[in-house]
Amino acid sequence: MKETESKIPSQIEDKQLKLVLLISIVAVLSALIFGSLGYFLRETILKKETVNITEVDYEFPDEVFENEELVEIPDETVEDQPSSKTPEQKDQPEQPKQPSQSEKKPEDKCSEKEEEVLALVQDFIKYQEERNAGKILSLFTEAKTESEKKDFQYLTGQDTGVGTRLFNNKSVDYQTKKVTILERPATVDNNCIVKIGELRSYSGSPEDPSYQEPKELISSLELSNINNQWKIEKYQSLDTSILEGKYSGFLMIYK
Repeated sequence: MKETESKIPSQIEDKQLKLVLLISIVAVLSALIFGSLGYFLRETILKKETVNITEVDYEFPDEVFENEELVEIPDETVEDQPSSKTPEQKDQPEQPKQPSQSEKKPEDKCSEKEEEVLALVQDFIKYQEERNAGKILSLFTEAKTESEKKDFQYLTGQDTGVGTRLFNNKSVDYQTKKVTILERPATVDNNCIVKIGELRSYSGSPEDPSYQEPKELISSLELSNINNQWKIEKYQSLDTSILEGKYSGFLMIYK
């Protein structure tokens, strides 16, 4: 009886110990389970709040990977300036740079007005071949110096009132067979110079008044623009043995 009573407390203590141990195990397991669950839930929430770059749906163009050569980046880089061009302007080709005022060549009015200049030269040639003294002399500017006035009066016959000498008097009586423009107009001292070649035949002696074999003469016409109208300033033979003058090409006076 006494042995039975002594075993009962011992059994109770064993059960209590086992219960405590069981509760401790359950508590530890619960802590582990809830701890893992909490960590999992925490990671899930963080993943929802964080952008995962591996899930971004973006594809790089194939051209980026076609060229395998490395591009050397300079040490000093210049920041790109924003472009002020519109899309329409960017599509247009670049216009060539216009020269500045200092780079521009001096104005060549003879080239710009070549058609007008040559039109006057053609009139001169026409009246020369027609032997029309009045019209050919009207193409000239006014005689200014005493020498020019004297020559003009001689050609027109105003000095003695004998009538026009040009193409009539022996000294200035000739026929023009052909006139050729040898060079394009050139600008000289703000005037235009046109070089011409002539085939000229002079009348013979009183015994033989027929016209002689034509000879080639080289002359120049100097033209100037007076009040927007082109006029002949000088008709000069280029034969150095001939005197210079406004009407030198007509008179052909030797030095």
